[in-house]
Amino acid sequence: MDVAPTKRWRLDHFCVLANITPEGIGAFVDRFLLSGSARRVSPSAALCENDPNNVTPISTEASRRVSRIYRNVHFGRLAGAGLIAVSVTIGVALCLKRDEPIEHLDVQVVASNYRLYFHYPGADSKLGTADDRLGTRNFYAPANTEVRLSLTSRDFVYLVEIPEVGLYEVAAPELDFEARFETGESGVHSLLGSQMCGYDHSELIGEFVVQRTAEFKRLVRELSPAPSPTNPTQ
Repeated sequence: MDVAPTKRWRLDHFCVLANITPEGIGAFVDRFLLSGSARRVSPSAALCENDPNNVTPISTEASRRVSRIYRNVHFGRLAGAGLIAVSVTIGVALCLKRDEPIEHLDVQVVASNYRLYFHYPGADSKLGTADDRLGTRNFYAPANTEVRLSLTSRDFVYLVEIPEVGLYEVAAPELDFEARFETGESGVHSLLGSQMCGYDHSELIGEFVVQRTAEFKRLVRELSPAPSPTNPTQ
């Protein structure tokens, strides 16, 4: 079959003329691109290895096209690897930033109607502002953090205990008591509240949950907004 020199031919046309199959191209890519072989072999020679007799030549134009495929695939692999590396680096950096330890945490504990309410600072990390969050019964805190509790009551005198960190403190009406402790590593501990008449109120018994920083921040965001500091109801 004669091929007019001015007619543009696709690579697969030359493959047909040169008796080269798609498996031959795949073998070329696998052998000389994916394997990272240091031996330099011309694309035309590699592709003609697919010919059992290794006697069918490939045209110069086809060789150029295969060379372009090699360069494009090689560049694509390098670009893809670079993009993956950058994405992984950014992802790890963001995860580490989200899990940076919180050195200090202020929490207000308000006892009322046989319940314990916990006021956490919101996004501004300041307690007593409009974005404070409110939890009840269970007390959450980030790991390896110094916690400062401010305790008060709306009705009776209560005792608040977290034996794991050595907390035994009173919450009383019109008085503010303060306690400090280190949270330690992640874990779940007992939180005991009583109304000076024993542990008879189940809503005063909960858990002290120490979490990774990212988990704690996510939980606080999901809590309900706390009452206004100027008009508290809990």
